[in-house]
Amino acid sequence: MKILYYGSACDEEWFVEASKIKKMPSYVAQYKFEMALLNGFSEIDDIDMETHYLYQENYYPTGHFLKFKSKIKKINQRYKVKYISYINLPLLKEIDFFLKGLLITLKWAVKNRKNKEKIIFTPFNYTPLSLGVWLAAKLARIKRANVFTDLSSDIINKERQANMIF
Repeated sequence: MKILYYGSACDEEWFVEASKIKKMPSYVAQYKFEMALLNGFSEIDDIDMETHYLYQENYYPTGHFLKFKSKIKKINQRYKVKYISYINLPLLKEIDFFLKGLLITLKWAVKNRKNKEKIIFTPFNYTPLSLGVWLAAKLARIKRANVFTDLSSDIINKERQANMIF
């Protein structure tokens, strides 16, 4: 089985650095969940997975990066993760993620067109990326599975409520 994976699973070194920046318990919980999931998949011999990492932060200059660079790191004994690069400015970031989701997925679909058992798996759902992935999955007729973890304390905390526009 071929799996295309988009999520927040990354190498341990980057996770330590990113969690110091974010300081959110839900980020740690999401990372631990996804790493347990990937470690479980890595123990199954007939699963071949391509993994992509999406780092999210506020727009620059509030965020730390103007341009988040692409890189490839090993996350466990079997899989490597590809960090999705982007320009961290309003609208450019969203367009960039949409196009990358669309193009990465279409490229993967063409590469694995002869394999009948393939799926796109995303436990991390960011609308611009997910829209590009969804569109490519529909065009290529590939099944897609989303996992929504219950991180309600992160979704609607007091700071975020204060910044909401009603």
